[in-house]
Amino acid sequence: MTVEPTDLNVRLVERQPEGLDEAIKRLAAIAQQPAEPQSSVELTQNAKGVTQIVVKVYDRDPEQASATAQRLYDELAATYRTSALATDGKAA
Repeated sequence: MTVEPTDLNVRLVERQPEGLDEAIKRLAAIAQQPAEPQSSVELTQNAKGVTQIVVKVYDRDPEQASATAQRLYDELAATYRTSALATDGKAA
């Protein structure tokens, strides 16, 4: 089956490369953008019931990352130290 070109078909085919070029340019621009850093907090409880804290903070400014990580760690350590004292009756 042969499809005869119409004005509409020809115009769509002619426009397609422009649209494809634009899409490729947009994708390339997105790919070049720096990825947002992914920070994390990990809480695990060891065999003795002590909560172990791992804080990972990523920032373009290492001093800011360090300050944020320290603040989060201190808050979590105080929370879990308090809960350990409440359940165990002594400091961990």
